Amino acid sequence: SNPLYSYSNNNYSGKTQIYDLNSSTQKYEKVKEWVGSRSNYVCQGVSIDSAGNIVAFISQKNHIEGGVSVFEFDGTNWNSKGTIIRTGIQGFVFSDFLKLNDTGDKIIVTELTKSKLEQYRGSCFIYEFSSESGNWVQKGNRIFGPHRKSYFGKYNLEINSSANIVMIGSFHTLNKKGSVYIYNYSSYSNKWNLLHRSEEHTSELQ
Repeated sequence: SNPLYSYSNNNYSGKTQIYDLNSSTQKYEKVKEWVGSRSNYVCQGVSIDSAGNIVAFISQKNHIEGGVSVFEFDGTNWNSKGTIIRTGIQGFVFSDFLKLNDTGDKIIVTELTKSKLEQYRGSCFIYEFSSESGNWVQKGNRIFGPHRKSYFGKYNLEINSSANIVMIGSFHTLNKKGSVYIYNYSSYSNKWNLLHRSEEHTSELQ
């Protein structure tokens, strides 16, 4: 697979880079790079599929607009896989964490808004790629965090290959306790249902 590396530079434009292992030299070589414009954070979240041919990253403009870009390698070039994914809700933008499934055709993305009403509650969106329309389509409902300042999905996300089970981490900054939530998708109701919630544990983070 193609390892991926990303970082922000001095003007906060950010870069997302793809590296591939050279079998002759046994060294990683940069094969692709995306560079954002000033204050366009092209590296807020990064994920790559198991084959290393599909990559997704979050791009924000001054933390008030932006979306998820997905690219697929065809053996020669990296091409856009569908249009940019956006929340479609005014004032809500994707934050800094996302995860592709193994095959790169489903994705879970975190939204974390610091408005007076939400106060970093957090929510997650799941999308799947439609080969029929050539775009990303939301799968099921938006999954909300349990309470304000729960930072739902900020620190950990997991999605299985079939994209019918997701795991979302939640960390409450006030009591420094965290929980893990597991949801199962129902095709009958087109909703994500809570399967399990772990007991709150005190975090070692300071």
